[in-house]
Amino acid sequence: MEKLVFIYQILQNIDSTSTSNSPALVPTHQMGHRNGLAIVGRKSWFATTVGILGQNEVEQEEIIRRRPPIQTRLTLKEIRQMEYLSKVIDETMRLVTFSLTVFREAKSDVNINIYLVPKGWRALAWFRTIHYDPKIYPNPMEFNPSRWDNFIPKATEFMPFGVRGRSCPGNELAKLEIIVFLHHFILNYRLEQLNPKSPVMYLPQHTRPVDNCMARVHKISKA
Repeated sequence: MEKLVFIYQILQNIDSTSTSNSPALVPTHQMGHRNGLAIVGRKSWFATTVGILGQNEVEQEEIIRRRPPIQTRLTLKEIRQMEYLSKVIDETMRLVTFSLTVFREAKSDVNINIYLVPKGWRALAWFRTIHYDPKIYPNPMEFNPSRWDNFIPKATEFMPFGVRGRSCPGNELAKLEIIVFLHHFILNYRLEQLNPKSPVMYLPQHTRPVDNCMARVHKISKA
């Protein structure tokens, strides 16, 4: 419930005690599973260049600037215009790979290269290996949203929500949730990571800093 309350306070702007002089201290995993991942990325957005956040902010501000005066809420049309933010989210999900693996049972004897997988045996598909494959993603350990420019991966090359018929039915809703959250967060808050050099852990769950990206959240004062 604590996670939902924190997100609600940000989106509804009801935290009367939070000011730019009294930032809230919070591990980003408390922002909710998917939203925390979107902010954390590999080590965090702070592990990349300042330009990533800056370019996101420019895109979001431009969407607000083009909005009719009487409009106060996001529209689906505006969300579809968030091209760079969408690339940031895809790149984050590629690096984080929070759906690590899946078991598959061989329905018959299968030969893979020089190996035989007998009928009835179970194989473990490791999605992170695919997401870190340099043949698909050059320099795969680098957080680079621009790699998604004019790049449409095959169904078996990008699997943050599973693959084909067994993919998560809520994948589009999950991405929409992240976009809406980050739209409001980028325009109204700043995240100050307390330990930018925190080591990164890759197991047993998704990729994240050991300290869960402990950070201070600053509310931006509007003139």
